[in-house]
Amino acid sequence: MDPARARHPAARWVHDGDRRICAFANSVATVHELVRAGAGIGVMPCMTGDRDPALARTGPLIDALEEHQYLVMHAEDRHRPSLRRLIKRLRHLYRDKAPLLAGQSPLNTPPHM
Repeated sequence: MDPARARHPAARWVHDGDRRICAFANSVATVHELVRAGAGIGVMPCMTGDRDPALARTGPLIDALEEHQYLVMHAEDRHRPSLRRLIKRLRHLYRDKAPLLAGQSPLNTPPHM
């Protein structure tokens, strides 16, 4: 991310360290495409990078970037049937994909890791 727009911890992490930055992106999708095209290495969510067989991790998970996700809704809406179905689907998705979301299931890991 361009330093003026780097509000997310991952974007700040890149800027706060002593890292050479060769390109800026304005979304995780753009970071993914730049890395995939060979522009360099990048920081992206495990669920993005680990699902791409063309990519491999170049380092360990970054503990400082671990975060919790919360689903928030209005109290009066949470009992609506359509919202209950959505909540159930999201709960199953997060349960079924927990290893991927936690960075525990990389497709390609370099031998030195």
